[in-house]
Amino acid sequence: MRKLLNLFFVVPVAIVLIFLSVANRHWVTFSLDPLNTEAPAFAISLPFFVFIFATLIIGALIGACLTWFSQGKH
Repeated sequence: MRKLLNLFFVVPVAIVLIFLSVANRHWVTFSLDPLNTEAPAFAISLPFFVFIFATLIIGALIGACLTWFSQGKH
């Protein structure tokens, strides 16, 4: 059963993530200063797929923590 799960779910998701990372290699700047676009107080430049993966990881961690807190009494 575990091999079927890997075959039908994990492998296609991994392929999609690989295609996403190859297609989004352009560098983007993430800035937390909306008023000063010329020289922001804090800005980081990374490839766009890094931001996509960081968002997915942070979302998974928040979901795991919320599930753990809600099911902790059981």
